[in-house]
Amino acid sequence: MAYNDRVERSGTSRTAREIPETVAKDILKDVVEDSAALQLGKTFRMPAYKHRMRVLKAFADAFWLNGVTDAPGGAGDGSQAAKDSAMKQTTKLEWDNVYLTPEEIAVLVPVPDAWMDDSDLAWEEIKSEIRRAFAKKIDLAILFGDGNVPSTFGVGLTQAAVTAGNTLTEGDGTSEGTWGASGNDLALDIAALGELMANKGYDVNGFASGPAFDWRLLRQRDANGNPILNQLDGNFSLYGRPLKMVTNGGFDKTEATLITGDWEKLVIGIRQDITFQVFDQAPIFDTSGNLIYNPMQQDGKVLRAVMRLGYAVPNHVKVLGGTFPFAVLRPENASS
Repeated sequence: MAYNDRVERSGTSRTAREIPETVAKDILKDVVEDSAALQLGKTFRMPAYKHRMRVLKAFADAFWLNGVTDAPGGAGDGSQAAKDSAMKQTTKLEWDNVYLTPEEIAVLVPVPDAWMDDSDLAWEEIKSEIRRAFAKKIDLAILFGDGNVPSTFGVGLTQAAVTAGNTLTEGDGTSEGTWGASGNDLALDIAALGELMANKGYDVNGFASGPAFDWRLLRQRDANGNPILNQLDGNFSLYGRPLKMVTNGGFDKTEATLITGDWEKLVIGIRQDITFQVFDQAPIFDTSGNLIYNPMQQDGKVLRAVMRLGYAVPNHVKVLGGTFPFAVLRPENASS
């Protein structure tokens, strides 16, 4: 647990005396732009502490009236007369609730006044670093369930996809095609992953990957020799679907090469935008109650940044048997 970190002259970090409201709004926008999960998922502002989403749990059924079922006044012989008076069967639909609960992500930045007075701080420095830190934690939590996340966040998309059987290891798709005979063919692997999801009833409409994945993809070709990766207006498209590379440090390349699926099913609720407050008389304690920093006595200030959000995957049961709307292409040495 980090309670002793602070801005010091020997460090390279920077902070600010105060962040205006307009800057805080810009930082919220920057967090969204820097997080793959927030860009690909369906984001909305939560009007209350908890948000309930209703999902289909069990399908309805329907039945042919073939006249062979005995019915009052019917012969049950399959004749038209029997069909005319056949008994119609009943069915039911089952629904379930998925709850989205917001959790808090926050950080404190102690800043000595003397250091602040002597610094040549630019607003962009603090803005960029807080944006990256928040975006990294959000992506790690949603994509991988990492970062000491609250229990309401679950295991993350990657582990849930593995549990659902929505996973391929690099090289699994090579034997399904006629090109890429020498070694693993990443293009085939990605296509095979999309086919796996389509067979389970899901539409693949986007991809998330780690940094530098675009350079690896630039070497890949489809069956006709055309590049599978395209770039338009600075954005990447993979097989016609958007590709977001996580460059904030929030992608674990040892666990996943690529994450894909129906990103409309990833619902992220923002209960509280990033807020900033600066305190000059707010001492900092650790979990044992030990005083770590006293800004009044030590001539400093404490910057507090807070954001509250939550996510859920309200997945309807699929006719084709799908149980989770995301899939993972894993490296060959990924853990089980």
